[in-house]
Amino acid sequence: MPRRILVIGAGIAGLTAAFRLSQAGFEVTVLEATDRVGGRMGTDLIEGYSIDRGAQFLSDRYSVIRRLLVDVGAPEIWRRVSTTTSGVVRAGRSRTLNSRNPISARTSGLLGSSTLARLGLRGTALWRANRSLSIGDYSQWCRFDTESASAWITRSFGPEALEYFFEPMFAGFYFQTPEETSAAWAATLWQFCAGRAGLATLRGGLGTLPELLASRVTVKLGSPALALEPAGDRVEVATPEGTLDADGVVIATTVSVARGLYPQATDLETALLSTQYSGTIMIAIATHHPVSTARVDRRVYGLLVPRSERSVIAGIGIESRKDPAYVPRGDLLSVMLDGQAGARLIDSPKADVLAEVVPELERYFPGLADDIDFTRLYHWREAEPLSPIGRSSMIHEYRSTMSSRPGAVVLAGDYMSIPTTEGAAESGNWAAGLLTAGWSKRL
Repeated sequence: MPRRILVIGAGIAGLTAAFRLSQAGFEVTVLEATDRVGGRMGTDLIEGYSIDRGAQFLSDRYSVIRRLLVDVGAPEIWRRVSTTTSGVVRAGRSRTLNSRNPISARTSGLLGSSTLARLGLRGTALWRANRSLSIGDYSQWCRFDTESASAWITRSFGPEALEYFFEPMFAGFYFQTPEETSAAWAATLWQFCAGRAGLATLRGGLGTLPELLASRVTVKLGSPALALEPAGDRVEVATPEGTLDADGVVIATTVSVARGLYPQATDLETALLSTQYSGTIMIAIATHHPVSTARVDRRVYGLLVPRSERSVIAGIGIESRKDPAYVPRGDLLSVMLDGQAGARLIDSPKADVLAEVVPELERYFPGLADDIDFTRLYHWREAEPLSPIGRSSMIHEYRSTMSSRPGAVVLAGDYMSIPTTEGAAESGNWAAGLLTAGWSKRL
């Protein structure tokens, strides 16, 4: 009997699913509407600079990503970020925070002693109680999915921790607020932080991994899926080249695409496909010379700006300190707008965006405006899935239902797990495992 699987979407979720299904012996084809793989995990090479277009960092605790690197035969491209020190702005100044030395938050003036003590005592207890939970599988955190992140953080660690530790991460990495986010995501985020994991990148940029995965499966670029129709145990997928028949389909796109493809979704699937996204603009700014260290310590690889301190910028990555190989000369900044500014400026001309961004950058890197070599803007309308109360619980219900009654159409993507590259890859792993188990039951 044929065992043909179609994967729709060549982002990290779809490529992970395709790679794992191929390993399991399925005939797999990936349909990708655009002319490149990787989606938001992509890298551009411009004038010698490696520019990560969307996703910026990996974590030492990303077990799914690291396993993929081993299995594609490229574990050596993993690169630890060259420094463990980040910065958070408070009272107009960059305060250093070393992931290996929590006391640095007190000595730099970022957090007070009582807040640091609560993070240490209460945080350690939480970390120990939950260390068996996967930081890639959001469904495992559903017991926290009953209140907002802001309420949970304030009760657990205090208001100072909310404003100067958690909120900058929610805004700078995920472009959303703790008030609109579930405590399930806050608890998962704390598990990253409490483990004191280091950050990493990949040689050649984060887009290297999707390209490696794509080289090991069949990918059709510029080939969008137009519609799909379940037909008994099989699925028909309409494409511009004709209709394809498959034993199973993994839909690994953002929800805006998946909704249109899958009108036959169940009520639970429809609820998951109603997930909203935050938007942002990532601005890459190359300079002729290394950026000034007058106000941002030379050890700092990235700067987060809390809402009480920012105008539009939530996060700034200094790429030469992330990996010197990214920057052939001068320097390179990766600037992320917060969700509110991203939504407001997403359709604005480049000049208007830079008119708001560059003066704010000058607060931290004086002289930058006169030293810019070139800029590139990346508009992400669907940057990160929002994680309101209920999403973790819905994913848990979906996975439980599908495990007991596997169907021929499976949803995957970052909205189906933790909203990170690790979560997206984990959802692809899960989808592949489900289809493999389902086929075994059919036999």
